[in-house]
Amino acid sequence: MHLSGATQMVGTLNKHYPGRTDLLILSIDPSRLETPPVWEDLYGTGQEFPHLYGPVDLDAVIAVTPASCDNDGRWDDWVVPGSQM
Repeated sequence: MHLSGATQMVGTLNKHYPGRTDLLILSIDPSRLETPPVWEDLYGTGQEFPHLYGPVDLDAVIAVTPASCDNDGRWDDWVVPGSQM
């Protein structure tokens, strides 16, 4: 499963989910996962993203946040709640 770090969320949302108003963002505490995420640059972009090669343990989900883009379909002003972006 492809994941994104808090500082990567806006880029991921703009690339894959422009115009969406019905998303839920799951905040996961990696220390609560049975299988830890692996940070990899799978496409040779120079940027590593976390990937999970196991189940998402329900107790690792520490927040579920409804999210929607702005009126122009962009996510540029969206901030992950509680993040230090």
